[in-house]
Amino acid sequence: MISPRLAHKTEAGAVVLNLKDGNSLKLAAAKMKSDVTAYDARAVSELFLVEAMSPKPLVELIINIRQDPQFGAALVLGSGGILVELLADSTTLLLPTRPVEIIRALKSLRVGRLLEGFRGRPAADIAKVAAEIYKLSITYQENIKTIAEIEINPLFVYRAEVSAIDVLIQVPNEK
Repeated sequence: MISPRLAHKTEAGAVVLNLKDGNSLKLAAAKMKSDVTAYDARAVSELFLVEAMSPKPLVELIINIRQDPQFGAALVLGSGGILVELLADSTTLLLPTRPVEIIRALKSLRVGRLLEGFRGRPAADIAKVAAEIYKLSITYQENIKTIAEIEINPLFVYRAEVSAIDVLIQVPNEK
């Protein structure tokens, strides 16, 4: 379900995975309306995003870019998806940064070993992952007056590419 009041969709019951057919989609939408109503009746919407399931990634990351009142623009990288709260595994870089610093930060995470191909699993192209994160940080810096914050959770990391699964972009409050 899509609604401005659903920043954290999973907690509200506004996300359903692995739907196989039209009937399961219809049932899921009805249950979603009920669950979201119980969570926050003002968040209920008739807008839904339906898309193909992404393949299982090597790693899930969280990316957060925002303006810190004390330090300025900052990039937070960490273990993503459901591991965010479970592992509390993150690192922060002040912006501007460089791809080599992003690579170092990614390797410092607990999931860094998974990126490198832990126990015979395929390795990700860490330089390519860092390049994509770097491009995002540059875009944020170039648009800092119109973007307050970008959060991607999860960012699915595959061998040679990344895919932003859930993105929240906050705009500055008008004063």
